[in-house]
Amino acid sequence: MRLAEAALAAAASLHERQAKRDSSVVPTPRRFLLEALGCDFRAEPVAYFEYEHLYELLKGARTAIEEASGLRLEQITLQPDTWLEELRDLLRPLPDLPAPEPPTLRPGCEPKGRAGTCRMPTIGVVAVTHFALDQSPEATLASALEALEITPFTSSFDILKATDPTIRDAAVPEGLTDLRDKLVPPVPTGDDDSRTITARLLHRLAERYDNVAVRDLTSA
Repeated sequence: MRLAEAALAAAASLHERQAKRDSSVVPTPRRFLLEALGCDFRAEPVAYFEYEHLYELLKGARTAIEEASGLRLEQITLQPDTWLEELRDLLRPLPDLPAPEPPTLRPGCEPKGRAGTCRMPTIGVVAVTHFALDQSPEATLASALEALEITPFTSSFDILKATDPTIRDAAVPEGLTDLRDKLVPPVPTGDDDSRTITARLLHRLAERYDNVAVRDLTSA
């Protein structure tokens, strides 16, 4: 199936459900592009191990729509009574992009109940703790950061490039979700550069738990 076809199929399904519920909520075009990529619409592509390919496809679709409409994707609004027809017209300029195979959701991501776990910095913190628990659970978080060569200025995507080769096929450690909830604040605070917010948070955590083994962080 092509990307445009997958997006329209997702839209038609939602439209049918809305008709049964007599709902007038108007979805965004980006929602259906995410669903066409195999993502939960509440999650960002980075919540999946195949994020680089997903972002590449999303960029191609976004570029085609924005060039044809003259608007940024986020600026495009659909009307309550005609949104499905409008979406069909909006997707016509899409290049002949294939819909990808279903991507793999990362451990610790819960799009349906906790969409915030499907974004940075949560994803990066979970990836590093997953790596640490898999490789050296008796070592500290600071040791894991050193092994991965993560400095306070490392970008969030570079953190994933460092951890993913190890954790993608590794067993999910027991207690990883509890550790996520302990380490990552519900709403990140501070004046961090969004590009390096994950690395800066990890280094603050490493300082806070400087004498605690990663396997003992939950109870620390």
